[in-house]
Amino acid sequence: MKKVLLTLIITGMFVLPAWADHDGSEVICHNSSVFFCENWEGRALGSGDFSSPKYKSPGWANSQLNTQAVGATAYSGSKGFQFTYPSGNNTGGGFMTVDFPGGPYRTVYYRWMTKYSPNYVWSAVATKHDEFYLAGTGARTPQLMWYSGSGAQVTQNTPDIFLYASSLGLNKAFSQNINSPVTPIVRDQWYCMEVKITMNTCDTCLDGSLEGWVNGVQKFSYPNIATDTQGARTVKGLLMSSYWNCYSGGDSCTGGAIDTHPLMYRWEDNHVASTARIGCPSGGSVASTSLPPAPTNLTVVQ
Repeated sequence: MKKVLLTLIITGMFVLPAWADHDGSEVICHNSSVFFCENWEGRALGSGDFSSPKYKSPGWANSQLNTQAVGATAYSGSKGFQFTYPSGNNTGGGFMTVDFPGGPYRTVYYRWMTKYSPNYVWSAVATKHDEFYLAGTGARTPQLMWYSGSGAQVTQNTPDIFLYASSLGLNKAFSQNINSPVTPIVRDQWYCMEVKITMNTCDTCLDGSLEGWVNGVQKFSYPNIATDTQGARTVKGLLMSSYWNCYSGGDSCTGGAIDTHPLMYRWEDNHVASTARIGCPSGGSVASTSLPPAPTNLTVVQ
């Protein structure tokens, strides 16, 4: 009996889980509710290894490889994604897409880490970010975006985060509506972003919803809405969007100095999509979502 028990213990020590060598994925990726993961650890540095399938990531389609790369700036591990925005008067680094495995889905949770370079210039229009794209809509891809800065907000050094649904046909923005104060975006800090979308079941049905979390704190709650009024009922995949800096003159960026920016970067890491709540990854550190507490037990020194 002792020999059998000893054999079982030793064997158990060396039998690895089936997912242990799957591209260095974080633990949440092995949850059965998670259908997409990308943390770049299994990809080669540079822009030549986007299309190959990895664990729970079927590979990416890229529009502009000279500005999109797997780099050494990461929230966790040793690799992350980098958008490069060339200096000058331009719209910057293109976009890239991925189809969600097993999809499309009516309800999707999507979480990712993001950071802007210390010299990042907020767009004079609105700083694009990651988006869902919808099934059955052809080229009409944008559905849901995190924007930092739009309209009057662009004059702020720390613009607010809000959600934006372009497929409503109304270009409707959704502001942070719970758990005040509002969370801004500060350069050179990692942020944990998570959104949940449930698509409405008909163009006029108010049975869709949008929710959002910043650093694990819920900041958006919009139940009983139509998330799309133009025929889309499910989410097909993800579009990582770049920079739209044209204040006037359309995509030719003829607005002059207001459209000009230096060489700058945006980094992303730890992308996860699921049918259930995800939460922030462990390790690293993120920016605070609240004001620091007031000091206590102070002594006045004469």
